[in-house]
Amino acid sequence: MYSPTEAMAPATCWATYAKHLPLLSSVARRVLAQPACASAAERNWSIYGQVNTTARSRMQHETGDKLVYCHEALHLKGKLQDAGYKQKAEKEVGHGLGLGLVGRGGSQDVRRRRRRRPSGGVAVRHDR
Repeated sequence: MYSPTEAMAPATCWATYAKHLPLLSSVARRVLAQPACASAAERNWSIYGQVNTTARSRMQHETGDKLVYCHEALHLKGKLQDAGYKQKAEKEVGHGLGLGLVGRGGSQDVRRRRRRRPSGGVAVRHDR
């Protein structure tokens, strides 16, 4: 015989019918909500491998984490914009990371100032 719970996703079934077992229900919903594949983790490891090259071998682990986060955030933002999603207000892309990245319409002013190097070359310095 067919019951309505057979057509439900397991997490939905636990959320709906397991009110009398709140602790077990919360654990079951958390376990069942986990992704069944590791593709997101593999993607992050791949990006981290591209970020942490031999030229950047002295880079701190936290800096690499921030770069991977920014790469994924910008990638997601681009996908959402391509899909036609429009944000009401542009916010900082690297919010909380101290990166100072601002999307279009941001209020942060970044000035470029040239300074001379002792060797005669020109270096570009970014000031906030």
